[in-house]
Amino acid sequence: MASHGDRENLVTFTLLMRDFDEVIENNIGNGQYLAALSTLRKQKDRNLYSKFVPILLDKDPSATIDVLIDVGPMLSPVKLLPKFSAKLDKLTVSCRVRDSSK
Repeated sequence: MASHGDRENLVTFTLLMRDFDEVIENNIGNGQYLAALSTLRKQKDRNLYSKFVPILLDKDPSATIDVLIDVGPMLSPVKLLPKFSAKLDKLTVSCRVRDSSK
């Protein structure tokens, strides 16, 4: 379906098949970050949070944090902490570069 440009039916089909990984990837690929977060919130596979949180933190940090707070009890902070740590390291470097250019 994707190769024929039928994205709408592809998303419907993947949702019916509960292939949330594909749906979220498709949403992110199309710039539909809130739809990706909505799908991520509805599903129960914790590994998908580890996979997509770094991308979604870059694209829509506020909405991503809201989702993480909402589903917090089902997630393992030990697995997610490295994802935040990597983002904080990048932000720190970015801030230092901006400060040194003044």
